[in-house]
Amino acid sequence: MHNSLALAKEAEAYSYKRIWFAEHHNSDNIGSSATSLLMGYVAENTSTIRIGSGGIMLPNHSPLIIAEQFGTLAHLYPNRIDLGLGRAPGTDQQ
Repeated sequence: MHNSLALAKEAEAYSYKRIWFAEHHNSDNIGSSATSLLMGYVAENTSTIRIGSGGIMLPNHSPLIIAEQFGTLAHLYPNRIDLGLGRAPGTDQQ
């Protein structure tokens, strides 16, 4: 999580416009299993860079919950939150 924030801060310092985080589950080495939480953490600690989800897979989540989470993020960080959606079941068959 801290490495993701450090990368976002560095990208922002170099005038990158956005950073997106992919949704992955059941991996010790990937910190975006709760993508909206990671995005909130990064948004809170940066000021201009847009933060997005590189694909929230709706078969894994309630669409209403995703709408509420991203609506809240968009309200807290106006014009900085991007929502990417998908419908694949994902590669984690657990």
